[in-house]
Amino acid sequence: MVQKSWIAILAVIALTMCGVSEARENGGVIYYTLIEGQVHVLLADHKGGGAKHSQRGWAGFGGRGCASDTAETVAKREGGEELKCILSNAEISATFQNAPSHKKGNFTTYFAKLDFIDSSILTLRKNPGDCSGGGERGPYAWVAWETLNQDINAAKLHAGKYQLTIKRDNSERIYPVRSSSVYYNEFISALIGAMENMQGFPFQKFHIASKSPVREIHSKD
Repeated sequence: MVQKSWIAILAVIALTMCGVSEARENGGVIYYTLIEGQVHVLLADHKGGGAKHSQRGWAGFGGRGCASDTAETVAKREGGEELKCILSNAEISATFQNAPSHKKGNFTTYFAKLDFIDSSILTLRKNPGDCSGGGERGPYAWVAWETLNQDINAAKLHAGKYQLTIKRDNSERIYPVRSSSVYYNEFISALIGAMENMQGFPFQKFHIASKSPVREIHSKD
């Protein structure tokens, strides 16, 4: 009985600290770099997050904020922790300088240029004990924007959620064995929103998708 009371108290404290979801400013970041002149996007699977998030699939980096957070604060924090804190706070902040952003609902996505880090180093890196969110993600992969954009062309919308399976040929060449075969719905939703509505979308000259790349599907399909 006492244990249940403490659980209830802790839940109330957590809710008070972060506020109700409507008051939150949530944020994330899509890191990109140039590899041989081609834009590549850094993605990570959710296999490191345990059973709770393991089915989410591949995505950029981000999360929810507390009521006192700005979207940029959340994006920087999550974008650093989910890289297993391989960069200092100052280095993460530097990537956000002049980074364009797009807001959809209460989630703001930032597009930050990152110096190349070998994805295998991130995948194999042991999460430091003081890096609270570092164990949530992995493995990691740099994906050519052209490849990701082609996959987005195949996106389908079902019951308000995107269903986007990684093409088999791409999976064999880019994504590690035994990693997820899908992209995370929330990531694709934010990215498509930016592609269609953002002024000065940062990858515009690499934007090969049609204006409306998403097809609505129904259960009978």
